[in-house]
Amino acid sequence: MSLLSPTSISDTSSHKVIPKVERADTPNDLAEEEDENILCSPAEHLQSIFLTDEERKQWNDVIRMNDYLTKGRRPQFWEEPFTKRVLDAIKNKNLEMKKAAKLLGVSYGTLYGRYRETYGCLKHPYR
Repeated sequence: MSLLSPTSISDTSSHKVIPKVERADTPNDLAEEEDENILCSPAEHLQSIFLTDEERKQWNDVIRMNDYLTKGRRPQFWEEPFTKRVLDAIKNKNLEMKKAAKLLGVSYGTLYGRYRETYGCLKHPYR
């Protein structure tokens, strides 16, 4: 006896088939897709971070990582003067880590990892 008899085939055709929706494999993939979908000018990007007018003027020269990668390489990005200024501002508590991550166009975790390599933990910095 076969598992699918003619009667069972007709029964399954009456059921609705729900199509499979493709999803990202990991949460990191989702975050990268969100970043890629955001296309705006640097000025609009600064406004979307909720910076004050004074902060916008101060960080006007900062280039987001995705924009930088069109002309440079990832390791060079972290050596740029504007990136070092952002890290120094975090160290001196002039800029929050979350705002800095959005400003540079990287995830909080990526920026925190770079910060720890340079200065140690936020709460217990190297002396």
